Amino acid sequence: MAVIALTSASGAPGVTATALGLTLVWPRPALLVEADPSHGSSVLAGYLRGAVPPGGASLLGLVKAHRVGRLAQAIDEQTVSLDDERRHRLIPALPAPEQAPVLDSVWDALAEVFTDLDDQGVDVIVDAGRLGTAHGPGQLLRAADVCALVTRTQLPAVAAAHARVRSLAELTNSVGGRSAHLIVIGDGRPYTGAEIAEVTGLPVLAPIAWDPVGADVLSFGAMRPRRWEQSRFVRDLVGAADVIARRVEERRAPVAAGVATARGRWARA
Repeated sequence: MAVIALTSASGAPGVTATALGLTLVWPRPALLVEADPSHGSSVLAGYLRGAVPPGGASLLGLVKAHRVGRLAQAIDEQTVSLDDERRHRLIPALPAPEQAPVLDSVWDALAEVFTDLDDQGVDVIVDAGRLGTAHGPGQLLRAADVCALVTRTQLPAVAAAHARVRSLAELTNSVGGRSAHLIVIGDGRPYTGAEIAEVTGLPVLAPIAWDPVGADVLSFGAMRPRRWEQSRFVRDLVGAADVIARRVEERRAPVAAGVATARGRWARA
């Protein structure tokens, strides 16, 4: 169905936990890509409790595969399962941030490969890290069907989001007239999503409840509290996934209609 990219304007607003949470509740097979070049895998160290991926799976493996012309074939080899059924998988970040410059050679090709996974029934969720990071995945943001800026609601976070609006707009408006959205962590603590939307000019895609205990399950691999799956935090993640799916359908509907019209014309010719 889609490529969805999440990014941030400041440090640690909850991008990785949100991206991981969306992946785990996603209704179709989903691939989470840790595309933040500034550090190693937070998911391996946190949610997967220090797991070591078989064969050292990571973005670095995809860089090496690209060099020998087998990038698409290497996707499965560089994934780690997030569940027993392998419906939800992870491509871990680079092992070390010093390796980040090698990513510049592969982002464009990865954007094409991830887009093509749609034909295989796999959706891609990108943890793009902080916007504007050196060697960052700007090409994945451009290719995404939905791009969301994740922010908390305290004034420093809102100010950082406002400062990044123009650079984010330049990325997301470059293809198909798309606009970026907000995912607001902790609506009303103290500012509301509506207030942040007014300041930034970005519409709110979805709110995610402020739930440090629930978020620790995703961030640090903490034990799940009782009824975690029924918590407001998880219900908000499910709601966000539904909203994102609708946004993708809305964006693609005119394209699909245009293709159908063109086919009809060819059939009558």
